[in-house]
Formats: sequence, structure tokens, C-alpha cells
Amino acid sequence: MMAPTHHLLGASFGLSAGIALTLSPAEIILSTGIAALTGGGILSPDIDQFHVWRFVRHIVPLRFLGKGGPLQHRGITHYWVFPILLGAYSFLLLFPLHIIALSIAIGWLSHLFGDWLFGKASPYDHRGPGIPLMPWWAHHGVGLKVDGRLEHAVCRFGLPVILAGQTFLLIRLRFGS
Repeated sequence: MMAPTHHLLGASFGLSAGIALTLSPAEIILSTGIAALTGGGILSPDIDQFHVWRFVRHIVPLRFLGKGGPLQHRGITHYWVFPILLGAYSFLLLFPLHIIALSIAIGWLSHLFGDWLFGKASPYDHRGPGIPLMPWWAHHGVGLKVDGRLEHAVCRFGLPVILAGQTFLLIRLRFGS
């Protein structure tokens, strides 16, 4: 999945979490913004596509660990256990750190969901479609084409409509009929 779609999906997940957790409007804005920010780009699991990560990958060659190694794209940074642990840990933190930590976890989970849907297999990195069920191997996912027509439709039409619907739902829930 491409970064713009990841960011919109993160916003949708953050807004959903804010509604479900009955956060205040300011907290919902915070959770939506942080989840959108950490849903794509360098603050997301895709940190493994940026120069710093690639530099580390060349200095610390861990391919000998098998299955493409933990530093490959959609390797250890895309392991679903980490955001789950952060989300659980966030409930032990004080305000506002708990909302920030939970929103980061939600953004990362939204990213993983997007890559589960739109993550094709890579014979170069020895990985299947989707995200790793184990720390960097045993990938599973739908394997839809990244940057294809379906993803473009989701990004340009689907997610904006969903976000508008979520916003309408939030207004209805908070301010009545």
C-alpha cells in the first residue's frame, strides 16, 4: 500500500478508536492525527524503506538468520505483536501519554492491515504476500496489487467516504439527533 492510502487508513482507525473509547473531542483529534501520521511514512512500519534503515541493514547483515532476515522490507518492523504490546502497555501510562502510545499502536496496526490487503509477495526478499505472522517470516495476506486501480479507488473515494461517515457518526453520537 502506498503512503497516502496508509495515512488515510490510519486516520480512519484513529477516529474509530476515539469513537469506540468515547474520548473527548480534543483526544479524538489527537488520536486521529497521530494514527494518521504513524500509519505511513518514516514513523510507520515502513521505516524499513528509508535510508537509515537500509544503512543499518548493510552494516548489520542478518540474512544468515534465514527467510530474508529481520531487516528486510516487511520484516521485523511489520510484525503484528509489537503494536499489540504497545497498545496494551498504553493503558498503564498516565494522560496524555496513554493516548499518544495507543494512537501510535493504532497507526501501526492500520499500516499492517493495509499491507495485509495490498502487500504482494517478493521473491527477492523470500517473502510471501502480506505481513509476517512470525517475527520476519511466514507472511500471510491477500496480496492485492500495490499502487493499482483498486488501491487508487480506495484512497481517492473509499476512505474519504468512510472518514466522512465516521465524522457524521461522531457528531450524531456526541450531539444527538
